[in-house]
Amino acid sequence: MHALYDPGSEIVTNGFIGKCVEKARHYLRHDAEREAIANAGYLRATGNYTWEHRFSGLSDLLRGRD
Repeated sequence: MHALYDPGSEIVTNGFIGKCVEKARHYLRHDAEREAIANAGYLRATGNYTWEHRFSGLSDLLRGRD
């Protein structure tokens, strides 16, 4: 995920259940912060990860380009 999105501004992640609960509570109390991250992630996904982008990358891979 970190290669695709900017953690903290486009996505929120963690590896521990305790931290997950803590972060969920934080974002439930901070609407604007939560909505800003959700919007930034949405914009990244809809702008960078479309079918056209995926097929272009696959085409380059099949042709031996990086």
